[in-house]
Amino acid sequence: MPTRTTLNIDRFEHIGNILQQLSVAYRFTCEKSFVYRLLADKPAIMKITTGETHASVDTSVDFDVQANYSVAVFKREDEILYGKMAVAYDHTTHTISKAVAFNESTNTFTFSAIAGGGVHDVSIFYLLGEGIVRIQVASSGSNIISNRGLIEGSIEHINIKDQLNVQDLLYLKESVELKDSMKLEIAVETKAPIYLDSRDLVSSMPHNISPAILGIPVEYMRSTDVVGAQALDKQTNK
Repeated sequence: MPTRTTLNIDRFEHIGNILQQLSVAYRFTCEKSFVYRLLADKPAIMKITTGETHASVDTSVDFDVQANYSVAVFKREDEILYGKMAVAYDHTTHTISKAVAFNESTNTFTFSAIAGGGVHDVSIFYLLGEGIVRIQVASSGSNIISNRGLIEGSIEHINIKDQLNVQDLLYLKESVELKDSMKLEIAVETKAPIYLDSRDLVSSMPHNISPAILGIPVEYMRSTDVVGAQALDKQTNK
């Protein structure tokens, strides 16, 4: 019997998108001994983030950082959830601080003061508010199998959705089978570099702090089990 699970950010390899070109940012490659089926009848979840580093920021007090790229403003029941939009990382104290405010007119986040803070380098990671994203399947030779993305649309539109709300659930457009080193890719066209995992920008981080979210529903089996199940089906249908 197949096992159901979710492909999260940890299962994807950072490729690095080419700015302002439709290009792959992250990729999951199917292991050769397995068959994965992407499930279109179960909701997926996705939030796309970028990140950048700013020098000489005083983190000993509440501090402001102006984002380099457009920001998606995330609300739930008309309340802006700043802490789910952005997080800052102090490179010296190795401490994080969630956003407590955002000024849309200046594209500037405010973060809470960090204990032991000072004038330090700071990296911020936040929900991106421009560009397009496309979830696509590619063969082992990197040829795109379908002209239609399994999920495709505006990054901002997806990022502002409250995906815990049944009206805003994301679904794949169709179920697709992955096998023989086929790939599931997150392709984007945006001005910003995409970092779903903060460690892809700052490798010294002990864990991922980005507010990005990714969950692709799948079921999987070993390929030998699939062959056995198909043989049993043939016998049963005789």
